[in-house]
Amino acid sequence: MLASTEAGVAPGVSDIVMMDARALSAAIAAKTLSCVEVMTAYLDHIAALNPKVNAIVALQDRDALLALARERDASLARGESLGALHGLPIAGQLSGPGQSLPVVGGLTGGLPLAGLGGLTSGLSGIGG
Repeated sequence: MLASTEAGVAPGVSDIVMMDARALSAAIAAKTLSCVEVMTAYLDHIAALNPKVNAIVALQDRDALLALARERDASLARGESLGALHGLPIAGQLSGPGQSLPVVGGLTGGLPLAGLGGLTSGLSGIGG
């Protein structure tokens, strides 16, 4: 699904990455979008833009992220939801050392990563 250039969005940008968190959450909960579709759209978007902007400095392995998305889809199929962020790709920003990820300045000492859903200093996980 591609965004319209009439809406002021660059050609080739997925409609999925242009949705806000509420719309994504509702679409995943209603199963009109799968977690895998959402993760794929975001990973493709990052692959296209990140070489120019370097915003995601610690992207986890694509296959691992897609496996996590499949797990989130399987949870929904069983009627199990992890809440409003279920299946949403989450990018956190670290300002201190933690779990072998690059430090981008700021704090010293470790930061707990348990609540980030896997995305740290870039796309590294999926909500839930």
